[in-house]
Amino acid sequence: MDAVVGKVVIHKQEPEGDPAIIVGWKECWRHSYMDLATIPNHVNFQPSKEDSQQVTYKIAASCGIEYWRSSEFKYVGLSPVDAQILHQDFSQLGQFIDDVSFSEVDSRGYPMRCLLTAEMRMLCPEDDILERTDNPIHNTMYHLPVELYIQCLVQLPGREPSSLHAVVSFLSANSVTRAAALDRPVWANLYRSRYTHNVAEREEERLTRHAGDWQMIFIERYKLDRAALDLVDFIRTRPEERDVASHRLVLEFSWDVWDALELETQVPIPHAFRDPAGEIESAPTPHALPRRFWATASLGAIARHHAVKRWACILQKDEGCMFEDVLTGLSAFMDVSPYHISKQLDDLANQCRQRLTTTGLSLGCADAGYDLLKIAIAVRDFLLDEGFAVATDGAAFYNPFNQFPHYFLTVGRSSTLPISINYVYSAVCRRLGISALPTNTPRKVLCHITSTDPEHGDILVDPCAKTPPIVFSSRDLSIMLQEADMHPSFARDAVTPAEFSTMVDRAVRNAFATMRDVSRTDPVSGYTTDRVQYAVSAAFATINAPGVQITPMVTEDCPLDNQVVLIDALLPVVPPARKEMFMGELALYTASRMKYKIEAQQRRRALKEGSRTPGTTARAVEWFVGQVMSHPEEGDACVIGWTMVPGFAEPGDVDVIWTARYQVLTKEGIVNVHDPNDHAGGRWAPVPVTYAKLRWLRRQIYMFERFFEDAHVPRDDGVGSRLIPILELQEQYPDDLEEGARWTEQQLA
Repeated sequence: MDAVVGKVVIHKQEPEGDPAIIVGWKECWRHSYMDLATIPNHVNFQPSKEDSQQVTYKIAASCGIEYWRSSEFKYVGLSPVDAQILHQDFSQLGQFIDDVSFSEVDSRGYPMRCLLTAEMRMLCPEDDILERTDNPIHNTMYHLPVELYIQCLVQLPGREPSSLHAVVSFLSANSVTRAAALDRPVWANLYRSRYTHNVAEREEERLTRHAGDWQMIFIERYKLDRAALDLVDFIRTRPEERDVASHRLVLEFSWDVWDALELETQVPIPHAFRDPAGEIESAPTPHALPRRFWATASLGAIARHHAVKRWACILQKDEGCMFEDVLTGLSAFMDVSPYHISKQLDDLANQCRQRLTTTGLSLGCADAGYDLLKIAIAVRDFLLDEGFAVATDGAAFYNPFNQFPHYFLTVGRSSTLPISINYVYSAVCRRLGISALPTNTPRKVLCHITSTDPEHGDILVDPCAKTPPIVFSSRDLSIMLQEADMHPSFARDAVTPAEFSTMVDRAVRNAFATMRDVSRTDPVSGYTTDRVQYAVSAAFATINAPGVQITPMVTEDCPLDNQVVLIDALLPVVPPARKEMFMGELALYTASRMKYKIEAQQRRRALKEGSRTPGTTARAVEWFVGQVMSHPEEGDACVIGWTMVPGFAEPGDVDVIWTARYQVLTKEGIVNVHDPNDHAGGRWAPVPVTYAKLRWLRRQIYMFERFFEDAHVPRDDGVGSRLIPILELQEQYPDDLEEGARWTEQQLA
């Protein structure tokens, strides 16, 4: 008999006794035991060919831990009374079990399985049947040295979930592989590859507390991952409590769970939506599409909360701020982590350092051959050779994404703005130990480099062109302006470092000037200029919080941001006398701009009864949630809701006619359709939904993954196909699944 860790069992000799739970197993070679719940740092054990193997299961019983052979127990259900007794009598149960699982129940409906804690899930996956005795792997792997297994495991790509699964499989295979899987370098590789983000002070405390035990550090982060994913699932399924849950997610978990959320955005989607040529053939994850959406929304909320907090620090002149904070926060509004931006700048600086040292330049300011002017020129030339250039074409110059680092560090570097090139230049210089900050020079941003040598003056560089830098002979403003050939009326920050708040304001005004071009889409993130408007309005609102106040233009696909970005991050810097006004304006903005609202439950049956009320008529609801429609001008759209609105056939009529107003998702956003037969000069009509159409809908329709989780495609030509709405919509429109099934039958008849 092969047993599953987490199953509820009872001893065959005591059928009336208390149920117990399998929490591990022992693999016995003569008298040597390996216990999953007791993990040594390293076990150097090599069994001989004559050794014999047997498995004994570790049982959590009311009297404590016991060890039973598989022949001594049978599976049973766990009643509430038995569960309470077990919990009371066995104080250590929480080390092994989180809760019960109703995925498997007995004839009475009692659960036969328990959910393991994060540590136990990692060490013995619940869904893993422990098939050791019949598995040929155990007859061939024992004769290889443990060091070979360690080398194999260390080479695994730690970022891939399959790598963790491989290590866990080694833990439960046999004593030798388990010894390899417990080696510290294996867990160090897993940890460093998987976890690229953290809250710095918490990470330092973890590393100190666990003193280099990478497995325990990994387990602690893994527990945080599970808790955060449970919270995101709560956000997905409990819309009325999203604000409270998102507040906790962002403030309590923050960057510590970023990597887990990124992995959640990649869970396998239903086969109907996969690209047949480009996506792996793996089993789809339940509710994968909405899970991806809410994981992305959570990532964005964490990043944007951080961005607004950094701008608030700039406003308050915090000494810990850097010029990178000025623009990095903008990319957060495209769901990009500032850690990713920083990593790109690190890589660029490393390339620059290698090039400069190869050419013989010394980068140590204490070195005899240190030449700051030559280094300043060399860094500029390096960036120009890397393709950074100011846009010369008008359309490219006014690209609204030109000031977003994730864009101009990648595909947009060849046609960007001076402020963006200065951002890269100053960031690379800072990583080379040089103090380089932008100026607020009229018409074109330049870069001021502070000299640490009193015998050499400060330098003014134009990183965008190969013009000779200016070496100032003095720090007197009039002399500096004269040497820079600037008008004597210019402000000091025309030739010296500008206030960071001034540069944020300059970047925001640049971005506002590009809002005329609303048709662009960011080729990196896929978001439209609605996100640009949100970004620049949030930056402007933060930097100008003490004075001019505007409400940031939150987009509908950022459903967590009202709480965690505007209230938790922005509101604290709004003057107390204006906080109430800010909250009122936010409520008005939300009511007027957010088109999707959770409706009271809509029942088709109730409409038929209402149609018999004297003086009222209810017209039939023609569409159902999940239907795909098309319009000559609007294009393809997906029905996400409907509500009945009163009206009259003719002015002066007494009888009320109730008609359906539909909400549909289009490529541009949510559209209200009042009359399906006459909208924008055309008629809406259902369309066949092929697999190719499904893939297009998922990629092109606004917030598609928020509202739909699967599709029913009865024929390859798409006739009768419909979308399966998320549980949230199913609860609001409980009759529409049945209505959709009837419609499919009619189409196929």
